[in-house]
Amino acid sequence: MKPAPQPSTKRRWPLWSQMALALVAALLVVNLITVIFTRHIVSDFTLDQVEEISRSSFALLTATAIDAVITEDIPLLETIAAHSLEKTPSMISLRMENEQGKLLAQQSRPQTTADDKIRSYRYAIKFEGEQFGTLNIRWDIQPIETKINNHVIKVQLFISAMLILLTLLTVILIYWLSIRPVHRITHYLTLLSKNSQQLPLKLPVFTSSELELLSTSANELSEMMQQQVKRERELLSTREELLIAHDEALSANRAKSGFLATMSHEIRTPINAILGILGLLKDTSLSEYQQQLVQTGRGSGELLLTIINDVLDFSKMEADKLQLEYSGFNIHHLFAQGIEILKHQADEKGLTFILIMDPGLPRYAKGDPDRIRQILINLINNAIKFTASGCITVKVSLLKDNDESFSLHCSVQDTGIGIDEDHLAGIFDEFTMVDQTHSRHHEGSGLGLAICNRLVNLMQGSIYCESEPTKGSIFSFSIQLQHIQEDECTNITIPIAEVATIIPGRDIRILLAEDNTANQFVIKNMLKYAGLQVDIVANGLEAVEAIRNLPYDIVLMDISMPEMDGLTATQEIRKYPEPAGKLPIIAITAHALSGDRERFINAGMNDYLSKPIDRDLMLNCIARWTKDHTIHQHDENSLQHSDTDNLQAKNEDHYVDEQVLKQLVRDTDAEIVPEILLFYIEDAKKRSQLISQAITEDNFKALEFETHTLGSSAAAHGNEKLHQLARKIEHSCKQYNLKQALLEAKTLSNVANESFRLLAQYANKGFKSDNWKIKE
Repeated sequence: MKPAPQPSTKRRWPLWSQMALALVAALLVVNLITVIFTRHIVSDFTLDQVEEISRSSFALLTATAIDAVITEDIPLLETIAAHSLEKTPSMISLRMENEQGKLLAQQSRPQTTADDKIRSYRYAIKFEGEQFGTLNIRWDIQPIETKINNHVIKVQLFISAMLILLTLLTVILIYWLSIRPVHRITHYLTLLSKNSQQLPLKLPVFTSSELELLSTSANELSEMMQQQVKRERELLSTREELLIAHDEALSANRAKSGFLATMSHEIRTPINAILGILGLLKDTSLSEYQQQLVQTGRGSGELLLTIINDVLDFSKMEADKLQLEYSGFNIHHLFAQGIEILKHQADEKGLTFILIMDPGLPRYAKGDPDRIRQILINLINNAIKFTASGCITVKVSLLKDNDESFSLHCSVQDTGIGIDEDHLAGIFDEFTMVDQTHSRHHEGSGLGLAICNRLVNLMQGSIYCESEPTKGSIFSFSIQLQHIQEDECTNITIPIAEVATIIPGRDIRILLAEDNTANQFVIKNMLKYAGLQVDIVANGLEAVEAIRNLPYDIVLMDISMPEMDGLTATQEIRKYPEPAGKLPIIAITAHALSGDRERFINAGMNDYLSKPIDRDLMLNCIARWTKDHTIHQHDENSLQHSDTDNLQAKNEDHYVDEQVLKQLVRDTDAEIVPEILLFYIEDAKKRSQLISQAITEDNFKALEFETHTLGSSAAAHGNEKLHQLARKIEHSCKQYNLKQALLEAKTLSNVANESFRLLAQYANKGFKSDNWKIKE
């Protein structure tokens, strides 16, 4: 039982004193209102009497003096006025005038009263309907007000006495009829709160029914408390046993989750190393049989890593440490990308992939796109795994919609082996597999669907399965997402199947502002491969001057350049009169972080492309902003990226990223790529020397600029590890962490040399189909 609440330390008045105080306050208010009201009534009555007396005096004077007024007998009028003033003490003055306003007679006595105590009356002297003059009388009402005040005081004293007597009687009655019984009940409840056994409470006969009901409730409470004490004593031992069992269960669960998390991390470390070594081994000269062994080993390692990742996700969920990351994304692109990621697996089994998107489904939403993609890929993987022939259909539709959020529904239907009804009930349980025999054909952890179930629940949704053996299954889930606008998206990816290549008109004039000669060479050849011509300048000053002299259609502007950067150059160009001042300017940058787009647009730019430059994306952008005649080409091999996400996550340990080289071959030509790479290596070596010189001279401004340029160029040509290291040094310089910048810069020379050596091997080998295999 909880301890009884402690009485308040604040000093509070007893109920009887509070009621007495309330009655006294009411007495004062009533008394004040009575005084005001009485004074008003008496005052009005007295003033009415004064006015009546004034009219009577006027009537008497008029009857007496009418002849004298008509004849203008001034001595007689003076005598009448003096006699009237003498006989009426309250009259201060009397004035008579003829009809033209001429004074006939006037009498007054000295005024000893304030003006606000004087009341004036004016009457017309008429006879037989004709006016012969006016009579002005002034009265002193102070004596009358004195009488009024005396009467009011007497009334006030009488009312106060009555109210005081009534208050005393009321307080006494309230005390005996209410306060005293309440005090007894309160005392009784106080004893009950101290677990004191008490006899039933009884109140006097004249107690009200409400207090009698309260007394009955107190007696019932006493009885209930006695029964509660008895039950608590009986349940105490059982409660202690349950607490012990609960603590043991929690400890076991924490131990299990901790073990899973620890083992997952411990196993992931050597697995990642094994996969890395197999990846390096794959790039060496191997026989066909050795390549097959490496590929088999890598596939098995990736499957094991997938299982370990599932276990790690599950352990996080069990420990309630898995949290969703909310960001804006394009729903249509997300699902199309998920289909594209697994399309090659379906193609290997001859399966048909169908994606059906509801036209009414919002395009942009806020949620956790990575976890949504994880759910989708898990369900599609299962569909591919258990489907030998036929098709897999993914349907995405709008379930519910309101102003702020909506419910998205997705179903993955296959024509596979199906699931027995007996297994459907526990299909989303942990470590559950339909076929758990040692001879099962499909590997897995049995956690994929359980993780999907947990993730869907975190997104305030639901997931379920419908299946029929030998005919296939339908896995469906619904999740809650928030409405957003396009400019709030930070995670937009355009899939392959959705965008076609757009070739700009060949008669447009393009200006490229780029200080890195290797990047100049790459972009120039990309545009040349598309049949376009481009003029090149090395900094912002040259770009401003070139636009002043020649009529260009579009500008590709690098952000970081010597002498004048791209943002400043854009602001200078915008000062020009039209058409130069309205020229489309596209930012070319190696940074595509949150907030960069707004910064570029605010500086006057129209759009931006991130490095390494994607040819199709660049051509689409140029065509869109030049609004020229364009040619639409559907290129199944061209991968479209977004401005912010066109670089996939890469392993920093990779010196050369083959995907970038693959894209470079697509964007230009296999014959010219070796020349591009060798040109880049020559330029990058010069940059490395400038970086070494900046380190020697402690010139951090030069170090920041050169590492930015080298990092951009390295990313564009596939030197991923060099790109990442250069970015770290640049970031350290921007953060004024000079010690860290120097420490990282000391390792740059070795990384650069190794990157150049390996890239040169690719260039010397060439990129023809017979000696360069691009993995799809």
